[in-house]
Amino acid sequence: TGWGTEMGKLNYPHGIALHPGTDNGTLYIADTQNHRIVAWQDNDAVGRMIAGGFGEGSSVKQLRFPHAVTIGADNVVYVADSG
Repeated sequence: TGWGTEMGKLNYPHGIALHPGTDNGTLYIADTQNHRIVAWQDNDAVGRMIAGGFGEGSSVKQLRFPHAVTIGADNVVYVADSG
């Protein structure tokens, strides 16, 4: 528990989205200060990184302060960040 950079921790999470089409309730979190989007399933002790996580930046592998996440009708995860 608490904040940090490990996959079981978050650092200033801002946006969240619950995937409506999953039986186990996958929750997507914009982990702002860690520059990543993390997915958590019911009863997970550790999240799964699905976007970013390679430091702050603007390359295709990076995010820069993501602050919102949503799931579209097409089941695609959309992210709003500052990069």
